Amino acid sequence: MRYKHITILLMLIYTTFSYAQQRVIKNIPVTFNQNWKKNWTVQGNHSCSLDSIHHHLEKYALCIKGNGNEQMTVLSMPPQAVSTEKRAILSLYAKVETSKDSLIIVLSSMDKNEMKLVKNLDWQRFQLELPLSSNSQMVISQIASMSNGSCWVDSVNLKMEKIVYPADMDHTFDCGSNIKFGDISTLQKHNLELLGKVWGYLKYYHPAVTNGMFNWDYELFRWLPEILEAKSLVEFEDIILQKVRNLGAFELLKPSYPNPQDSAIHHIPDFSWMNEIQKTTPALYLLLDSLKYANRTNTIQYYNRVMGGSKNIFPNEKAYQDRIMPDAGFRLLSLFRYWNIVNYFYPYIHSTEWNKVLREYIPAFISAKDTETYRKLIDQLGTELKDSHAEFSRADSLLPHERNPFYLPCHFDYIENHVIVSEVLDSTINLKTGDIVMDINGRKIKKCIKDFRNRISSSNERSYLVSLCLFLNQVQSKENTLGIRREGKKMTSCIKGMDETTYWNIKRELFGINVACNRFIQSDIGYFSPIGNFTNDSISFIMKKFEHCKSVIIDMRNYPNSYMGNIADYLFPEAKACTRTTSVIPEYPGVFRWDNSQIFGKENPNYYKGKIIVLINEKTVSMGESIVAVLQQAPNCTLIGSPTSGTDGAIAPFYLPGGIHVKFTGVGFYYADKRIIQNKGIQPDITVKPTIKSIIQERDEILDFAIRYANAQ
Repeated sequence: MRYKHITILLMLIYTTFSYAQQRVIKNIPVTFNQNWKKNWTVQGNHSCSLDSIHHHLEKYALCIKGNGNEQMTVLSMPPQAVSTEKRAILSLYAKVETSKDSLIIVLSSMDKNEMKLVKNLDWQRFQLELPLSSNSQMVISQIASMSNGSCWVDSVNLKMEKIVYPADMDHTFDCGSNIKFGDISTLQKHNLELLGKVWGYLKYYHPAVTNGMFNWDYELFRWLPEILEAKSLVEFEDIILQKVRNLGAFELLKPSYPNPQDSAIHHIPDFSWMNEIQKTTPALYLLLDSLKYANRTNTIQYYNRVMGGSKNIFPNEKAYQDRIMPDAGFRLLSLFRYWNIVNYFYPYIHSTEWNKVLREYIPAFISAKDTETYRKLIDQLGTELKDSHAEFSRADSLLPHERNPFYLPCHFDYIENHVIVSEVLDSTINLKTGDIVMDINGRKIKKCIKDFRNRISSSNERSYLVSLCLFLNQVQSKENTLGIRREGKKMTSCIKGMDETTYWNIKRELFGINVACNRFIQSDIGYFSPIGNFTNDSISFIMKKFEHCKSVIIDMRNYPNSYMGNIADYLFPEAKACTRTTSVIPEYPGVFRWDNSQIFGKENPNYYKGKIIVLINEKTVSMGESIVAVLQQAPNCTLIGSPTSGTDGAIAPFYLPGGIHVKFTGVGFYYADKRIIQNKGIQPDITVKPTIKSIIQERDEILDFAIRYANAQ
């Protein structure tokens, strides 16, 4: 009965949406010239080269010539993101050398594809059309050949037909918000906190906003002057009531909001902030509460409805990168955007005290005096998540002094309560493994450990120390001094920093595709790590190679090259539910459901029956942890080392005003029985940690123990 009255009320205050839309065609022509490889990636062994003789409309065509091995080569254009695009059209001219040759043209998205076969010996125009929806996510254009002869392609063009909504046509505040804040009173602080929560709720729950009828960033700036002038809480809520009514009517579906007691639901949003409104302004409360049941099936704005087990995508969050130091209104927008995205799309929200965060940060964001302060506030806000995926990245930084273009020619690790040199990349410098680092360029390590806590988000203490060691490795200057302690003696080492190219070339030599990913440690003990030349296709070869070994050691202490879920086919006697995820129900932002359990392995009476030993530590993170969560469920599997990072789930990125790139974990990850891994990490069966002594002796203490364990009866 309550919602029947609400429906009548909404019809009385109905304001017709302005469904003015424009169709815009985005042309992406591809001219084959000397820089053609910037527009294409090539996978395969066919020869691809410019041809100035066999061309059609352009100066050059691209010639794709086979080499006799009949394997496929695929050329791909960069993927094009889909937000409000409704159609993709790929056109090109093509021909083949002989009747035995052919090309395949493919235009695909995440939910459909179109293909055409090229067999003509003369130039012919081909066009593929693909309807797009919110399920499409991205458009990929590809050309594939298995021919031994030559094929030619000319004049490639991709068109993306986009519908531009009123939200996209509102440019009122492109030059600034015009919002000025004086000293914030207690009432204003309270009202701004409540405004941030109402604004975010409407952003994801009101159909007029989710359907692209309003530029919701700019609506905030329209609302703020009146909000700041409100002399009481009741006056503030009356203003909000009128603003919400002005958004227009919406269709109500059958009242049935997800029940948190339902076993299929992980959690629902915390709407306790509405309780205060219910007491003071019941009409506003009823209006807001009814939005839970609004029809949001046409959502196209601010979040991608197709999230499922993949990372969340926020396609229309403008970066406003032209203003490095956003004005006070845009800084408040930055806080509101960050807080609400996390509030409705962070799977581990209940492991934080997120409700308290908004009120605490409002004065700081408003009064931030410069770009550095603003940037640090965003980093500090990320630390509230206790999520290592939310750590700040210097590559994203806007501040020159944070770019740190040089790398120290060594690696650091935190061992026995000290930052120590664990690897030296340049034998000519005065550093040795096991050196205890006391300071870097005069900055004490103990102070660094304290100071970075407000900059580095981490799932736990051990993850924080891993990240800290990585950040300490990057420096601003080429000339550097390290204060170290070696064998009880203090000394200073002068070290030249490496440029990025040199550093990563050395890293590639250590971990790149030329490094073997597997070997025999002894004749009956196999070892492999999913780095170096490892690919998913390596699993069958490795398990065949080690099938007669009494033990296989799998080293998961580095980030893997690829997901190796198919290894369960060789280690499990039968299929088994190992893990599961949680994800947002698109119609109900903030409501996370349990996804189906993820099944690994197959019926295999010839599965590997020897000892499986998996090495783990705090560097076993994200995808690496998800692999270990499967491996540990193999019969006769033992985990050796120290707890893993406790950082699980696909990354969800978005932008904040000032062009700041932010990310966090967007999908929850658990064992199949719903035990959590985030923050806690995966615990070893046998704890073994490196010591400074073993680092000095250049011994891998964990691997050494694993070998002894493998040889034990």
